[in-house]
Parts: sequence; structure tokens; C-alpha cells
Amino acid sequence: MKTILQRCQTLVKDNSATGQTLSYVKNTEIVHPDLGMTNITGASIPKIIFTPMTTSERWVASGKKEALNIVVAYIILAYSERQSAIMGDPTRPSGQGKGIIDFANDFLTVFRGQRFSLAGVPYLDKPTDIKSVEYFKTNLSDQPDLLVAEIIMECPRLFVAVPLPGDV
Repeated sequence: MKTILQRCQTLVKDNSATGQTLSYVKNTEIVHPDLGMTNITGASIPKIIFTPMTTSERWVASGKKEALNIVVAYIILAYSERQSAIMGDPTRPSGQGKGIIDFANDFLTVFRGQRFSLAGVPYLDKPTDIKSVEYFKTNLSDQPDLLVAEIIMECPRLFVAVPLPGDV
């Protein structure tokens, strides 16, 4: 899970630094699942927060198990005018007119099918699978209101199970 969270964060930072799809993201962070404990300031928005949720294991072959890691990404945008906050404002400069739906679509474009490769070696054995996207409005900080898209991703990884000694 630790490697997956680090690679999620690195993917956003690298994408943003090279002026690609998520270039307008100001901050990314890995936090506790309780968003209320997160420090969110106006200067850090738009922001992406990654949080670990669950890991389950199952046998997939003799001696091999699959760990199914569930990671939640919260993409956070300041709430302003209702329609432009949702739909975006095409009259604003690049990246500044994004609505929460645009932000979620940009995130999905970057993360859908991702295997978190490093030096050409994929970390995940199957691509990420987007399970759901939910939108809500919240007040998590001193900011008046925030729009949040909660994106749930499954990140499967195969590993060799250590055999137990003796006949068990």
C-alpha cells in the first residue's frame, strides 16, 4: 500500500510539473482517512488527497496471492458560483476555469489503466480500476465551502505467498 500511495502522489506531481493534464493542481498529499484532520488552505486548492482504505488478499494460484488495495483520491476545489464550480468556466485562463467535473475527468484520464511503472517496470499486475466517483460539498477548514470528488480505485498486486513449514 505504501508504494501505491507514493506512486499515486508522484504521478500527479510529475504530470503537473511537466505541464500536462493536471498542471493546475497546487498540492497533493497522503493523509488519514478522516478528512476532517486535514489542513486545507485556499493557497493549496485545487488539491488531491490520497488515503488508504483497505487491503484484502485472496489466493489466485498455487503459491500466489493477490492483494487488492483500495485507495481513495479526494479531489478538492473551492466552491464559488454553483454552475461554474460544477461545469467549469471556459472564459477563464487555462486550468483556472475547471469545474469539479473537469477536475475529476482530468484525474481519471491520468489514473485510468495506470500500473504505476518505475523505470519501465510495472508495479501493479493489473491496471487500476476506477470503482466509483462521488461528488459532495463540505466544509473541512476555514474555507467557506469545498467541492469534493471522491474517487475509489482498486489497485491489484500479485505476490508469492511464503509457504508454511510442514504439512498444514
